[in-house]
Amino acid sequence: MEKKQQAQGERWRLLTIGPSHYCEKARWALERGGLSFQEEAHLPPFHAIVNRRFGAGRTRPVLVTPHAVVDDSAAILLFLDPYVEPALRLYPEAPEQREEVIALASDFDKRLGPAVRRWLYFHLLPDGQMVGRLFGISQDRWSQLRWSLFFPMMRAVMRKAMNIRRDKAEKDRERVFAIFDDVAQKLSDGRRYLVGDRLSAADLTFAALVAPAVLAPNYGTFLPPAQEVPAHLRPDLVALQEHPAGRFVLRLYRDERVPSKSPQHQGA
Repeated sequence: MEKKQQAQGERWRLLTIGPSHYCEKARWALERGGLSFQEEAHLPPFHAIVNRRFGAGRTRPVLVTPHAVVDDSAAILLFLDPYVEPALRLYPEAPEQREEVIALASDFDKRLGPAVRRWLYFHLLPDGQMVGRLFGISQDRWSQLRWSLFFPMMRAVMRKAMNIRRDKAEKDRERVFAIFDDVAQKLSDGRRYLVGDRLSAADLTFAALVAPAVLAPNYGTFLPPAQEVPAHLRPDLVALQEHPAGRFVLRLYRDERVPSKSPQHQGA
């Protein structure tokens, strides 16, 4: 695959919702590739208004470049690959391995990502102060006052949009643990990566989507320390951290998720 070049001085824009694990997926890929970008985070539901200005759908992340506007994290990773040095690309050249990587990443996107999001938000949304920290709300008095007035509306929108309910959250928890078991089974032969002998989009997708559930270090935005997580949720997060698939994610975040110095992040 011929390498494309990001023009000198060209900086792309990554539109995000701060703590989103799908946005973390795109952020990690951009940083890993050493590509120049500026992150602009927006609160829901205002992010949808900004998206429309660029002709994008309602979801985040959205990558805005002079060449294309790309929404959906999977599409962003595929778009980025030709711009990255061959040794750092996330999709293998071998057709069979490439197909396996795409299939695994797609399955994680469809089944795992929504489950993690609904399950964790069900437990975190009651705590407005915690959610404010996740979204990067300043701790000064006036920011907190504005947040206290705005957050109930935002919480109602999020619950409706994501279908966050107790019965869903319980099923989502079971699904997360089941997928962890599947990944652990795949890794049980001693392999270091899900496909091939280096990090691929399958590994990055799995790790990014579950990072909030294992409180992974080097996550691109704030994650609370374990002692600040609701007490009733803490045992599950510890169990996931200690699970073979959780240890795999923590290793990837320790060894592979090293933020580059080139991106600049800007909240909006």
